Amino acid sequence: EKFQYTTETQPPKAEEMTFPSLETVFNTRWADLKDRRGPASPTFVRSMILQAFLDAEGRRPSPGDEAPLGRVASALLESNGLPHALDAYASPPAAAELCRVASAHTSPVCAVVGGVLGQEVLKAVSGRGVPAKNVFVFDGETCEGRAFRCPRAA
Repeated sequence: EKFQYTTETQPPKAEEMTFPSLETVFNTRWADLKDRRGPASPTFVRSMILQAFLDAEGRRPSPGDEAPLGRVASALLESNGLPHALDAYASPPAAAELCRVASAHTSPVCAVVGGVLGQEVLKAVSGRGVPAKNVFVFDGETCEGRAFRCPRAA
């Protein structure tokens, strides 16, 4: 069969995009971090709970820290507009699971996230392709990556 193709390409159309700072992302109420799939990414919420525990205790949670981790999670969920998610993140089974995985090895996650970051750099340099929204999180346990928008600071 004969195929027709052209070697001429159109230059990419330049678009200006603005993204919020990481500080803005961290200071945005989690209830406002929605995308077409629903509320804030569970991976993002869990990582923020772990970071709050680390900030408060000076260490990562380990098995046996379910109660204090549950208290941290409850306070954060309330203050970020997600009180309906207490069972998903602050219940004893959810806290126990988070304590179990809090000290997991991250090298495979780093490889995946590094690959995604490399793709984003190539998109930015070449001007081709739509960049990820503005926040990308990857769950190493489920191997799920998710991008979502954070509202711009007022």
